[in-house]
Amino acid sequence: MPALEAASGPGVIPRVPSRRVRRLLENLEAYAFLLPAIVVLGVFHLFPIVFAFFISLLKWNMIDPVRPYVGLANYVQALQDDKFRTALGNTTYYAFVSVGLAIPLALFFAVCSTASSGACPGTAPPSSSRM
Repeated sequence: MPALEAASGPGVIPRVPSRRVRRLLENLEAYAFLLPAIVVLGVFHLFPIVFAFFISLLKWNMIDPVRPYVGLANYVQALQDDKFRTALGNTTYYAFVSVGLAIPLALFFAVCSTASSGACPGTAPPSSSRM
């Protein structure tokens, strides 16, 4: 006990942690703040994706408790179906066309909505003279 009291007296300078220890503590603090977001991301995003892929490898009909492993046979069957290929093509086309048109149109309207630009047809930039 006397050694502890002597080390904590008024003339003793407290020991400063090394640079490595301080960096480790800062990193641990950052990870502690990120942990709730990582848990939510894992529970609500990553787990359902992994579980859905796992289910897709089984013959699952929601009634029969026996769910045999069929591997990639479900994917092969889906790719051989004409309706699935048509739906996949339509979805891909719609996604690319809608994004390919929406972004340039949105950019055009954003530029037109600014009062100081004369980029839109039929508009001129405001005059710089003040009254």
